Amino acid sequence: MFPSVSSAHYPAIARVVRDECTKRGIPYISYSSLATIVLAFLAFMREVGAAEQEPSSSTAAMVARI
Repeated sequence: MFPSVSSAHYPAIARVVRDECTKRGIPYISYSSLATIVLAFLAFMREVGAAEQEPSSSTAAMVARI
């Protein structure tokens, strides 16, 4: 969210963002370690990759030409 801010300030920013999310009823998700972030990312990628793949009409047209 804040690419130009030094990571040294992230803990303070996180508190402000968490408070604003709470005020506005937005879920605030945080991870306690790098390992939990990586595991959550891998689970998400597995879920997304498991979706049924259907070729788009443009892909089907390209294959039909071959």
